Amino acid sequence: MERKQFDTVIVGAGHGGAQTAVVLRQLAYSGTVAMRNNSAPSASVCRRVRPMTPRQLREQEVKIERYRLLEQEVTDPLAAHLLHSIVEELETELREEREAAQKGRGCGPVL
Repeated sequence: MERKQFDTVIVGAGHGGAQTAVVLRQLAYSGTVAMRNNSAPSASVCRRVRPMTPRQLREQEVKIERYRLLEQEVTDPLAAHLLHSIVEELETELREEREAAQKGRGCGPVL
């Protein structure tokens, strides 16, 4: 496996990581940037104290759809990649939340 070297690595491909990459672009940062998502498979759901309400689930769906539309409209490849990462993360959280609710069980101890 080939190892790649980057000038900057952003750990976290969520909203914070995306915002960091956008700011670097706005500041005309010329180094290479890599984003790494280190979250555990179901960490986003297991951090919740309570399951999402039906209203929160719907709001999450609306947010995902908004980001999908933005992803289609942007012309900057970095912005498109970041939006795609955000959509994937939100979809995973939504899917895991629904699966946990469907099984009628929590996700164990809250982290």
